[in-house]
Amino acid sequence: MRFLLAGGKSLLMFMDRRHYSSAGCGLSLHHTEKPDHEEVCEFRPYTCPCPGATCKWHGSLEAVMPHLMHAHKSITTLQGEDIVFLATDINLPGAVDWVMMQSCFSHHFMLVLEKQEKYEGHQQFFAVVLLIGTRKQAENFAYRLELNGNRRRLTWEATPRSIHDGVAAAIMNSDCLRPADSSRLAERKHLERRELLERSEQQLISLRASLQQAVHALSSELVTHLLVRDQLRTKQDAMLLDVQDLT
Repeated sequence: MRFLLAGGKSLLMFMDRRHYSSAGCGLSLHHTEKPDHEEVCEFRPYTCPCPGATCKWHGSLEAVMPHLMHAHKSITTLQGEDIVFLATDINLPGAVDWVMMQSCFSHHFMLVLEKQEKYEGHQQFFAVVLLIGTRKQAENFAYRLELNGNRRRLTWEATPRSIHDGVAAAIMNSDCLRPADSSRLAERKHLERRELLERSEQQLISLRASLQQAVHALSSELVTHLLVRDQLRTKQDAMLLDVQDLT
């Protein structure tokens, strides 16, 4: 608690030591500033970085990796600067997360592919990279994500987020790779198919009209040939009759 004098008036201000002072934070703040600062304090306990709300673990930064290896053994960890993240069963219904760890430069990075389903038929994918470390440490790195498929490549380059920020904050701030909306892709494919069907239908109509014209022309030509043939036969019959009369 500290007393300040301003303009001859006594102002009483409570300067609280941070809730996380025992973890290393040495700031003293006005009690009204405390809640906001605690939300972003580097010394607050780390929560489990795995997406979803099922794991309630929290602890120090040094304990994050041991926790992941013990409690989340299904997460694969790959070594090296370049890795391939293969997500399977992307058509599973509802919200789904795919998680993989990458170890390089003496640090660990968490790669998260999250699928959100806003409503039926509307799905959106987000790819997020988090550093198992502080925000200051995250500023020392840069990453590049590449999405390849259908002879196209989508590239995203950025600075990784700290696990203090989390996946939700990265998505909220658009600090992630956001592939095209799957529902829009489906709609685009549907439109392409419809356009193809319409073009095919127009071609069929045009072909049918051409065939009808050809058939009509052939019919007219056939009728003409038949008339000519009948006329020739009539003339032949007449000539034969004349010859018979002469004999």
